[in-house]
Amino acid sequence: MSQDLTVKKLNLLFIPFLLISISICAVYTFLNWLLIIKFELFSVREDLVEIIVPLVLPVIVYFLFFRARIRILNLKTDINRLPVFYFIMLWIALSIPNIIIQGFLPKAVGKLTHLHGINEIDSHKPSKYYSLNQFAIDKKNVGINAFYDISGKNNTNYDIYIYVVFPMITSGVNNVSCKAFLGVKYFKSISNKLSAREKQDNFDALASISNYEIEHNSFDDFSYLERIGNTNDTDGYKDAILHCSKYDRSIAPVLIAHKEPFGDRLHHQSIWIFISFIISGAIWLIMVLIPEIDAEALKRFS
Repeated sequence: MSQDLTVKKLNLLFIPFLLISISICAVYTFLNWLLIIKFELFSVREDLVEIIVPLVLPVIVYFLFFRARIRILNLKTDINRLPVFYFIMLWIALSIPNIIIQGFLPKAVGKLTHLHGINEIDSHKPSKYYSLNQFAIDKKNVGINAFYDISGKNNTNYDIYIYVVFPMITSGVNNVSCKAFLGVKYFKSISNKLSAREKQDNFDALASISNYEIEHNSFDDFSYLERIGNTNDTDGYKDAILHCSKYDRSIAPVLIAHKEPFGDRLHHQSIWIFISFIISGAIWLIMVLIPEIDAEALKRFS
């Protein structure tokens, strides 16, 4: 009898969990690749696609499928918080693998386009990554966007942002426009409880670092460049372009430099995908096996 009930729990709660987890990741990943990456039918924030939607989907699945099934488990306690705990754990177990996959996807399918000179970028279809042989930086028309923001729970963080864009041009010719911008971000987060004087000192210190690097760094020590997507940094760089006196109306792409080899860009994320599936599956299996079945709830469900 006990073995039959265990099989019943596995059939009603664990095996569907595995099938739904894999299905959510597979279907959503395919749609993300097809609609957002390949055909670019929608221009949406990357955090919405890679984090928000994967967090929302398990909530929908819970109410449509798992809510009634979890009730067959005897989760009654004096404070009656176990059902909420099971919901949270199920939500996490279904969300984490999908979030990791969506962060991995653009990097894995992004193509590397080789450019002999920066002037060739317009002759190629927009690419996620670029390698570049020749270019020059117009340091006389650097754009800088510096500001602060308050973040964190109860406004505990004072965040300092400095976005810098360097016009990338062809050396030795009269450039009336730039083909791309090299983007560099400086960031520092401090406690919002500091005095106004301390905040200003930190702001000035970060500004001094950025100004020194702008003046002395050639910014040509990189392995490849990444075209910035629709991220939280996009607006920061766009506002910096408005401060480029010569190229303030430019719509050229912003490229981010990476020093590590192109082959190392995934940082073993594929392994973490499988690990996340194994860990989430193991945790949910334990949570399904531990409680007994509520016989009356099982009859009502059947």
